[in-house]
Amino acid sequence: MKQNALPISIKEFADALFKRPCQVPYRHDQRGHRTVGLAVSGGVDSMALAALCMQMKKNYIPFASDGYPIHLGKIDFRAVIVNHGVRDGSLEEAQKVMGVLESLGMTSRILTLPWKDITGNPSQLPNFESLARKYRFQAIGKYCQKSDISSILLGHHADDQAETVLMRLAKGARGVGLLGIKPSSLIPECEGIYGVHESGNPITLALPIKSKQGTKWTNIIGKDNGDQSASRVLKIMPQLEVESGGITLYRPLLEFPKERLIATCEALSVEWFEDNTNSDPTLTDRNAIRHLYDHSGLPMVLPKSRVLDLSAQLQNVENLRQQKVDQLIKQCKVLSFDTRRGTLIMEFPSIPSITPQDIASRSILAAMLLRRVIMTITPNSIVSLNQVSAAVPEIFPLPDVTTQPKTINTAGIMFQPFNVDRKYPGKNEWHIFRQPRYRSSLDETIVPELLPGAKPQWLLFDNRYWLQIHNEMSSKAGSLVIRFFNKEDIPKLERSLDERGHRVLKRLLRTVNGEERWRYSLPVVVWRPHGGMIVGEEVILGLPSLGVKVVSSSNVKWSCRYKKINLSDLGLQAVEDLKTFKVRRVMKGKGEVSDKPGFAPWVAKREKSVWNDIFDRGSQVKGDTDN
Repeated sequence: MKQNALPISIKEFADALFKRPCQVPYRHDQRGHRTVGLAVSGGVDSMALAALCMQMKKNYIPFASDGYPIHLGKIDFRAVIVNHGVRDGSLEEAQKVMGVLESLGMTSRILTLPWKDITGNPSQLPNFESLARKYRFQAIGKYCQKSDISSILLGHHADDQAETVLMRLAKGARGVGLLGIKPSSLIPECEGIYGVHESGNPITLALPIKSKQGTKWTNIIGKDNGDQSASRVLKIMPQLEVESGGITLYRPLLEFPKERLIATCEALSVEWFEDNTNSDPTLTDRNAIRHLYDHSGLPMVLPKSRVLDLSAQLQNVENLRQQKVDQLIKQCKVLSFDTRRGTLIMEFPSIPSITPQDIASRSILAAMLLRRVIMTITPNSIVSLNQVSAAVPEIFPLPDVTTQPKTINTAGIMFQPFNVDRKYPGKNEWHIFRQPRYRSSLDETIVPELLPGAKPQWLLFDNRYWLQIHNEMSSKAGSLVIRFFNKEDIPKLERSLDERGHRVLKRLLRTVNGEERWRYSLPVVVWRPHGGMIVGEEVILGLPSLGVKVVSSSNVKWSCRYKKINLSDLGLQAVEDLKTFKVRRVMKGKGEVSDKPGFAPWVAKREKSVWNDIFDRGSQVKGDTDN
């Protein structure tokens, strides 16, 4: 450590935590308290983090000019210590760390990783590091979800950042690949765990926001003059609730070098514990980079300061691009967004390019815009710019292009021209929906039988729909399965419904501008008797996202919600504590359409009386036709 390294002041730490780089949000309970988690390993980084948190809580009273909307004394910090359980003495080491944290006044919990499915010593597995990472984050995520903790602080520092950038540079990364560790990110390795992965706090969509910049909503549910019948149906069958919440990781020490963390622990007389494996350059790439910095002439060529400057410069460029994309997305016009169908109709703005040199920059901005948009619909949790770059020439053609646009498949979704005219820049409307999937056992989810006293779990299907299914069907007789809807299912489902139910189903499955493929990305619940992989032996129980359920399946109940989305990108907001109305059952006899809540809160009462008329009259409308 350099002799002039200074401890991190409480004001510096508070700024890093609540302003930049982290900007941790403050959500409190009814008492005004909020619990924040810390992942503590016992190393100098996490121990300095813990010490700074408690110093800030006990001693720092922010002034109004500091801009903190909170009383720091009401934050409860709770540490999580992970015991991997693969070395003798690991539990004792974790208990020593707990003892130091208790001396600081911080509550902590030791989580021992489960290795139930592993025979022998897990540390001897070739993929031990990746498995340990997966189990570690899942254990932390589940504990925090049960403890009502939505923010977790990690101790990554500036030296970690420099090592990460240099490792990526050595592996050939360029551009955004050299941005390094993010100040905040979603908790990894937890996809599909309800309450941990972008879920746990469902919201109801309110009326759309009309942006001052010109963002326009024609209809929250259906496009005027293009999807009116579907719009009327879904006003009575309101939008699905949309998930929000989940756990986020924050790294407030990223701008501080390790030497200042050491100085902080020494100044506060806080003990830390060294992991000897971190000094072995043969174990990991990071250890090798660290060894080069400590024992060779590498710093003379690529000092950490230069590596960090490179990453910061690239981050500034990325921030400027994101600001431009923010402006572009405000110019988009969302004509229809349907959570039940999982479809979006959007009018894109033109992106001018003044000089030939602007074309490359224009393409990058267009790809970034498309990526932001399709995250609302795609089943992919990560979408690269390369994946969407193929769609850029079709959706944002150069001025001299006059050829007719074509349908594009990319990143698990389809872009279909809806109302596009190359001669008129304002006519650039596209229908965006999930690319249909063909029948495959890999796309199926088996719902376990619900045991007495147990609570049904939320399942994430296709990374788009959260389903909670109460399954009382005997697993000895067959399997309850969630899979993709297909064309052969339609006549079988129709046979399970009476005449009125048939008409309602027909309305719900209407084509959009002649397009029916969006149907075949919907989840369908089926009962499959044992020994019956034959399609004809399946019994279709319903379409959860559309609210269609066959009454005969009384032993199966479900709730359905749409995945978490960026509401501001679509000009939406959430409404809390909305008054909901009782669901009206519109199918009698064989089947029904129902879901909760019932009528959309913004639908006038007089509109409820026209329920039957919608299905009995049902005039044909351009862009939304029976098929």
